[in-house]
Amino acid sequence: MLVVGWLSASPAAAFDLRDPLGVSAPLGNRLPEGLGTAAGVVGSCNFGPLAHPLDLVNAVERALCSDPRTKSAWLNARASANQLGLAYSAFLPTVSANSAGTRLSSHTTEAGAVGNDGEKAITHQVKLDYLLFDFGARSANAKKYEQLLLAAGYARDDAVQQVFLSACTAYYRAQAAADLLVAAETARKAARTSLHAIQARYVSGVATQADRLQASVALSEAALAVVRAEADLRVATGVLASAIGLRPDADVSVPNSVDFLPADESSDEVEALFQEMQKNNPEILSAQAQVAAARYEAASVEASGAPSLAMHVGRSANHRHPFAAGTGNSSNQSYSVGVTLNIPLFDGFNRSYQITQARLGSDIAASNAAATKQAMALNIWTSYQSLAKNSTSLRLSAELQANARESFRVAQGRYVAGVGDVLQLLNAQATMASADIDRIQTSTDWRVAKLSLLYYLGRLGFSELAKAPH
Repeated sequence: MLVVGWLSASPAAAFDLRDPLGVSAPLGNRLPEGLGTAAGVVGSCNFGPLAHPLDLVNAVERALCSDPRTKSAWLNARASANQLGLAYSAFLPTVSANSAGTRLSSHTTEAGAVGNDGEKAITHQVKLDYLLFDFGARSANAKKYEQLLLAAGYARDDAVQQVFLSACTAYYRAQAAADLLVAAETARKAARTSLHAIQARYVSGVATQADRLQASVALSEAALAVVRAEADLRVATGVLASAIGLRPDADVSVPNSVDFLPADESSDEVEALFQEMQKNNPEILSAQAQVAAARYEAASVEASGAPSLAMHVGRSANHRHPFAAGTGNSSNQSYSVGVTLNIPLFDGFNRSYQITQARLGSDIAASNAAATKQAMALNIWTSYQSLAKNSTSLRLSAELQANARESFRVAQGRYVAGVGDVLQLLNAQATMASADIDRIQTSTDWRVAKLSLLYYLGRLGFSELAKAPH
């Protein structure tokens, strides 16, 4: 039987009255696997003071420990394991015992004489009931819950990766906000330098009042951009603080990101990505397990209409203790062994509708699984194309940023030397600021697209995170 194999595979040392069949063993008794491995604190959520700046790995660990989604997914998996234990218990016999005691007293009066009579009786019973054969109804039901446990486990993995992705995204957005603030301050500094150069020429009578006002407007715009970047940084760090289980107003800081150029993404990999998605994506695997569970449910319902054979073993003992003088005690014991054959004949077509409902449930689960697979394939394609686009954009934005900075340097030098005009200087200044912003945003988009692709592939984890540029 299924339960025999399960019990034989469970070590005796792991026996737990809360889970005597060990159905929760595959889930483990700690936090999701991989949590904290990079910091050497597997299964621990005891963190020290928040580091400044906060590193990405620590941010993800804190998010996994604090996000309610991981706890809910874990509890759902444990609940599914409990349902499996209920299904396995149907393979075991049930044993019951009861005891009963009675006291009977009677008083008689005859010709002035009073007599007392009665007895005390005690009965003990022990009974064992065991379902011997049911045409596979219990087996199908147990297999259904095995598949539902698999589905819950995959759902837990998906929840962990969702939290992982959310934490990384929040971290990268906060980094981008910090980088944009630096870029805004750099642009303000450049605008102030340009204004000083223009004012110097204005004082010497070379530049016009219009030139000076245009430079002043550019400086005001740059100062306004700094104010907005500071506000955006506060919002982004608040989102990150919330993601790692802190209040949004917590003091959270992140380091500035490292500039990088990604490797080429070959289109030849797309088919391999689709294959990997089907094998590893937890949402797809969970949907497939639910399909299998629905089919076993249909098989269980069909088998429930077949005959079943049960065995009954019992023992009873009766002890009588009369009160009347001269009457001795008496005891007797009885044993019983029997079998019961149950043959369902007619139930008002109830089971017919149950079978139809179970089969429809199987078809619905299969349709949902197909929809999930189709949606994941589209997500893979979209994430891949976004990654490819941002890979190309990153290389181009690096060239644009370098050229824009050089252009501003030349324009600034020409203006100071008296051979350039103010429009060339201010245009070069604006182009440099725009190129810096574009570089930061494209870099962040690439990071998020890369992790999104890994999420849809079902292999987002600390090992992959270690390879990603921070």
